Amino acid sequence: MFGHDHRDFPNSTGEYGDIPNVDAEKGLINGIPAVMPGYWGAKLGVIDLRLFSKDQGETWEVDHSFSTAELRSLVAGSDGAVEDLVVTEHEGTVEYMAETIADIDVNINSFFPQVVPDLSIQVVNEAQLHQLNKWKAEGEFADASEDAIFLSVSAPFKSGRNGGADYTNIQEGELTNASVADIYVFDNNTPAVLKMTGADMKRWIEWVNSNAYRSLPLSEGETFLVEEFPGYNFDAFFGGFNADGEGLLKYTVDVEQESRFTDINGHQYTETDNEQLVSLTYNGVEITDDAEIYVITNNYRASNSSMPGVDKAEMVKEEFAFNNRELVQFYLADRLEMQEGTELEFPNAKVFQLVAPTTASVSFASAKLEEAIRCATNEITGLSTDGEDGTKEGTPGFTIYNFNFDYSGEFNCTAK
Repeated sequence: MFGHDHRDFPNSTGEYGDIPNVDAEKGLINGIPAVMPGYWGAKLGVIDLRLFSKDQGETWEVDHSFSTAELRSLVAGSDGAVEDLVVTEHEGTVEYMAETIADIDVNINSFFPQVVPDLSIQVVNEAQLHQLNKWKAEGEFADASEDAIFLSVSAPFKSGRNGGADYTNIQEGELTNASVADIYVFDNNTPAVLKMTGADMKRWIEWVNSNAYRSLPLSEGETFLVEEFPGYNFDAFFGGFNADGEGLLKYTVDVEQESRFTDINGHQYTETDNEQLVSLTYNGVEITDDAEIYVITNNYRASNSSMPGVDKAEMVKEEFAFNNRELVQFYLADRLEMQEGTELEFPNAKVFQLVAPTTASVSFASAKLEEAIRCATNEITGLSTDGEDGTKEGTPGFTIYNFNFDYSGEFNCTAK
């Protein structure tokens, strides 16, 4: 019985069917029944074992040739008696989640984070960096050098893992309590700080590049984005803004170059001398390999000691008093307290840029949502779509989008 992928097993979609000794349709692994019951408590995994005894019940064995595995849906309906018992709590929760925290000048979504810098990541990064700078002002990291760089890193936690509508999609020009949960899905992550070098940071970015993108030009039938690489692992760095409101951290990735990491199998890989990262600057100055860097992230990522970039870093702080979702709430409250009015502006720091000198455009699958199509066709530079239906990891219910590597204009989605 397993569940880390939050997907269905057994299944008839072909997923996991290419793994040796796995029969995904029958739900067998090495001939043994197995179940993974999806996500959000929507299914129950059931294994039915056929037992037999050769000694009149003194001992028993399992006959797997007759044992079965199946998933049963739990969402056919709800129990009216239970609904009546929790109606007050339910209505109170709905009202609380709908409360407005602040008005915002743009919509925030996670439709296209791998090709254009994404506000759903940036808001989390702003909150984390805000906390990191608070700790620094309170005297933490007192042994840091004068030119140490303080950064944040996060990822898009909702990016189609559970279907074409499973994306952060904050509209109507307002942030609510529900919005915070929509931006930061995982409520069990706590903040942690890593001390690393510029070389570590570059390897981290190259690791993300190697996993997320296929080097161009593509072979026939290949997609630009590696669909098996989950969005919650697409880490994007952030360094705050300068006095002119421009992003301090900038990096450029050439996706026509060969990937640095090849033969990737989990955290087993071959590391080469290839480089897709062609520029990495902070406040206009190239970050050197020996630069001293402090990065705030979540404990899940910071403890991933086998991942390039993290593997040689030192964890210098873990904080268990609050979680990363609460950091977002604290940050929004601090910003509102320091200003007049209830509208918050979120300019895009435009941290990274993909370049492909000889490639006209690439295609990829993303959200099948009206708002995503509006953003791609009317708002965000370089993106377009014909509304063609597509699949992601073989799962239908997505839309195909095109990106032509144009970063010349604005790519925030304005509020309707």
